[in-house]
Amino acid sequence: MTVFIQVALAFTSLAIISRLSKYFKSFFLPFYILMGIALGPLVLGWTTNQEIFKLLGELGRVFLMFYLGYEFSLSRIL
Repeated sequence: MTVFIQVALAFTSLAIISRLSKYFKSFFLPFYILMGIALGPLVLGWTTNQEIFKLLGELGRVFLMFYLGYEFSLSRIL
């Protein structure tokens, strides 16, 4: 598979999983993690270009930190 098809597959699965988590009225992060494991090289083997998915994973972690910082205040955490 080309790099563009792999990235398109990642974003398409992200959209599907987002809808699924909204349907179940659950937090989206476990769904994202399970989809990442399923699409990774060890389960289905659809991804071959690891650099792109490492970059997307790091970007996802940064967005998660921004989301958690936006949702919770310091007084609420304490």
